[in-house]
Amino acid sequence: MNTQEKRIRVATMNYGLWNDGVTKYVEDEKAAAVLERWKQMLADHNADMIAGQEYLPFFDRSNQMPADECLFSFLYPYQYSTTTGHGKNLVSGTVCTDFAVRSFSTDKNRQYTKAHTVVRGTRVCILNAHCSLEPDFTVHRQTEFEELLHVMNEEEHVILMGDFNAYSVSEFELFQKAG
Repeated sequence: MNTQEKRIRVATMNYGLWNDGVTKYVEDEKAAAVLERWKQMLADHNADMIAGQEYLPFFDRSNQMPADECLFSFLYPYQYSTTTGHGKNLVSGTVCTDFAVRSFSTDKNRQYTKAHTVVRGTRVCILNAHCSLEPDFTVHRQTEFEELLHVMNEEEHVILMGDFNAYSVSEFELFQKAG
């Protein structure tokens, strides 16, 4: 098996991108065109799985276009979603098991999801986090990062994705130091 065959392509995105910042959904008259652009972007990037934050169950304002069905199902047969807290989803080309939502100790509305999948014969833990927004890293994010590290240390193989709301690359030193 060559190196390319061993790789998995993952992506993470904050779905706040498909909203207009006010209604949280695309205007109905623009929804079909915007949806096609999203589908093209997903196809172009060809990720094996995507972890999303601020997940919204519908793409359009009138709630006629379920996001899982209209946006993801054409590429990803396996979809796991939650609208609790700051909603999260995971769409994948492979089956995921043990999908669970866990709150951080700092704020019950800030959560991460944990699931497992098998990638080319190897069991992998998938974590999707949405961390706190405060400018001061030590207020909540540091504790949240430490909680993620604790979970990661319990697993042999981990892929961590998310919206970390980091203000500086230096915040990730905790992960770098942990290896």
